[in-house]
Amino acid sequence: MTNERPPAIEAVIRTIAMAADTGPVGDILGGWLVARTDPAA
Repeated sequence: MTNERPPAIEAVIRTIAMAADTGPVGDILGGWLVARTDPAA
């Protein structure tokens, strides 16, 4: 393994959706997804 910087197009921060972030049938809520996408833009 080397200590090189990742390419600019590779994800650097990863967030895992927990059970509290899902709806009644287990789908990820749209507002939660948008809230995580906005800071990345």
